[in-house]
Amino acid sequence: MPFSYPNESIVITISKKNKEPKWMLDIRLKALKLYKDYGGTLAFDPAKIIYVNREKKSQKWEDVPKEIRDMYDKLNISDREKEVFLGGMAQINAMEMMSPVYSKYLNTLRKKGVIFEDLSGAIVNHPNLIKKYFGSLMDWSDPISLMNTAVWTGGSILYVPRGIKLTLPLQMFYFINMSNTGQFERTLIILEDNSTAHFVEGCTAPMYSNGSVHIGVGEMFVGKDAYLKLSSIQNWSKNMSVIARKKALVNNGGKIQWVEANLGAGIVDKHPTVILKDDASAEILSVSEVTKGQTMDTGGRVVHDGKNSKSHIVSKAVCYDGGSDTFNGMIYTKKGAKGSIGHMECDTIMVGQGHVESHPSLKLDENDVSIGHEATAGKINDEILFYMATRGFAKEAAIRLIVSGFVDDIIRQLPFDLVIGVRKILNMDFVRKGTG
Repeated sequence: MPFSYPNESIVITISKKNKEPKWMLDIRLKALKLYKDYGGTLAFDPAKIIYVNREKKSQKWEDVPKEIRDMYDKLNISDREKEVFLGGMAQINAMEMMSPVYSKYLNTLRKKGVIFEDLSGAIVNHPNLIKKYFGSLMDWSDPISLMNTAVWTGGSILYVPRGIKLTLPLQMFYFINMSNTGQFERTLIILEDNSTAHFVEGCTAPMYSNGSVHIGVGEMFVGKDAYLKLSSIQNWSKNMSVIARKKALVNNGGKIQWVEANLGAGIVDKHPTVILKDDASAEILSVSEVTKGQTMDTGGRVVHDGKNSKSHIVSKAVCYDGGSDTFNGMIYTKKGAKGSIGHMECDTIMVGQGHVESHPSLKLDENDVSIGHEATAGKINDEILFYMATRGFAKEAAIRLIVSGFVDDIIRQLPFDLVIGVRKILNMDFVRKGTG
C-alpha cells in the first residue's frame, strides 16, 4: 500500500520555510512521487512523525531527567551545548562553540576556497555546486533515501578544493529533545583531487526524546589521490530509531576511512557503502554496544569497480542481556576489477544472553581477486577470567577491562576528545547495566 505521509503539502511547506529555489523543490517532489509508490514497510510509522520543526521550547536545565543531566555532567558538556539541547532540535557547527583559534582556522580555510556550512544556505550561496552533486550518488529506489530527499530539514556541506589539506577535523552535531520528531539530516562532502579532510558527525551524549527518528543521507565524493576520514558517533535515547544511508565514491588512488561508534537508540540501521575506482581503498570500522531493548543492524558494503582496489570492513559488538546485533556486510568485485583485495570481519563479545547474527555477502564477477570473511561470537573465556582473578582482578573489573580492550583499537581511531567521551559512556553504561 502506498505511503500517505509525508505528503506534498508538507514538502512544499518545508521548501517555502527554507526559501528554496524551484529546482530544489522539483527534486523534493520527484523524490516524494517515487517514495509514495513504494509498497513496503518501515521501522516507524511515517504518519506519526512531525516533519516541520516546532518552535524551540523554553525549558530549565533542572527539568531535564536526572539520568541525562548526570551523563552530561560526567562528560563535561559545555553550557553552550546544554543551551542547544534545551532548544528542542538543532544541528550545530561544533567549531562555533570552540576557541578563537578554531574560528581563525575556519576563516583561513574559507580564504582557500573551502566551503563548510549549512546545506540550506549553500543552496543559495553555491547553487551550481549543489546542483552538480546533490542526489547524484544516492539510491533512487530506496524509500528511506527518497523520504529524506523529499523532507530533509538540516544538514551540511563540506567542499575542499584541489590540493588543500585540512589539518583539523570539522564537526557537526545533531540534537533532538522533542517527541515524535523526524530529523532528516543531509550531508554532502566533495574532496577535489589530492585534498584531505576529516569530518566528524554525531554526538557523544544521549538525546532526550520520545519516539523520534533520525534519518541521515550522505553523499561523499573523494577525488583522485584524495583522503577522507569520516567519524560518526551516536548515543541517542533508546526510544529513538536511527537510520542512515551514506554512500561514497572514491576515485583513482583515493582513500576513505569510515569510523562509527553506535552506543544508543532502540533501532539502528547503518551500512555505509563505498564504490572504489582504480587503486582506491576503503576501511569501514564500527563498534556497537547493544543491550535489552536495542536492535542494531550495522556493517558496510564495498563495490570494487577498479583495478587494484582494497577494502577492509571490521565490525565489533558488545552484546549485553537481551540485546540483538546483526552484521550485514558485502564485498562486490565487478568485472575488470583485477588485483582487488577485500576482507570482512565481525566479532562479538556476549556479556549475558543475547541475539547475534552475521550475514556476509561476497559477490565476484572477476576471478583475479582476493576476497574473504571471518566471524567470531561468544562469551568471555572462563580461563581468562580465572587468570585475571589470580592477578587480583574481581570478575566485574576483569570483564570491564576485557570489553574495553576488545573495542579500543577502533575507538582510538576517533578524534582524541571523542575517544575520551566514548570511553566514559561505555564505562558508565557498563556500571548501569549492573556488570561493574
